[in-house]
Amino acid sequence: MKNHDSRIKALGAWHFKPSFFYGWLILGFALLAGFAATGSSQLVFGAMQTFLLDDFGWQRSTLSIPITLATWTSGIVAPLVGRLADRYGARWLMPIGAVVVALGFFGIAGVQAVWHFYCAYLVARVLSGSFLAGLTASTTIVNWFQTRRNMALGILSMAHPFGGALNIIFLQFLSIRYGWRRTYQLFGGFTLFLS
Repeated sequence: MKNHDSRIKALGAWHFKPSFFYGWLILGFALLAGFAATGSSQLVFGAMQTFLLDDFGWQRSTLSIPITLATWTSGIVAPLVGRLADRYGARWLMPIGAVVVALGFFGIAGVQAVWHFYCAYLVARVLSGSFLAGLTASTTIVNWFQTRRNMALGILSMAHPFGGALNIIFLQFLSIRYGWRRTYQLFGGFTLFLS
């Protein structure tokens, strides 16, 4: 029994040991998380809203309310997320955030009424900005890099503009080809895979 317990502990403590500095691997995953986070950003959603408006016949002002609420809520929860990042680190915050953001994308895919969209978008947007990109990712990079910290943060800062630009093209292409609901399901699956 004792030998079995030590094997379980060893398995739980195992981590990938690359031949290069582990921080670069962390930075790579932070970039992927930032890419996934842009799926609910205003930049990308501005391109996706046309599909929802055409499908439901909603007014543009209907969609501006949840976008505004999500922006304010992201700002309000940022100190709380900072406290959680200080206390627990990003090792658990980012995967948990990715799972919940993926559920938000699945929720957007299943929208039937405007209040469904409000709830799903708010969850996806607030948690993606707080847990996948921004504060949590920056905290992780600062903790891993010392001598090349500013360069690593500079690389990390590329995730939002490049991810947003790629996601606009990628999500619109998929929406035209497969429909916006299927596209959000696929993007939810991708985000879930990242977790």
